[in-house]
Amino acid sequence: MKYNFVILILFFSLSVNAKQEILGVWKSKDHKSGKDQALIEVYVDHNQVHARIIKALDKKLQDFTCTNCTGKNRDKPMEGMVILKDLKKSKVRLKFTEGYALNPFNGKFYKCNAELIDKNLLRVRGYIGVSLFGKSEYWYRVKKN
Repeated sequence: MKYNFVILILFFSLSVNAKQEILGVWKSKDHKSGKDQALIEVYVDHNQVHARIIKALDKKLQDFTCTNCTGKNRDKPMEGMVILKDLKKSKVRLKFTEGYALNPFNGKFYKCNAELIDKNLLRVRGYIGVSLFGKSEYWYRVKKN
């Protein structure tokens, strides 16, 4: 009985620790030009991982509004917009699955997974159907000063 309790506590602490490792501020880059695009805050709400744009770094994106979005995102500025939602911790350490990613340029939601490659690199993959048919973006952790 005592052994089961210790295992349960260990499992819970590993799950919480993995979520904490993904939390924080990340920088996205344009995959073609390599230019910094935005600062993105990854946070937990209702035991799920979400991400929102906190600052547009690219001048073209600072005045961008989501004209192709529907619902509450329609005509909203990019800054403050939730772009990842409902990610759940996977059984595989440092992976998050079953979420959704918003592409603010076309207003569409895609299925989404995220994986912490190392402590400063996060791979976010949006896809239709199966993950094989998708696109990955890499986000870079912003160091605290």
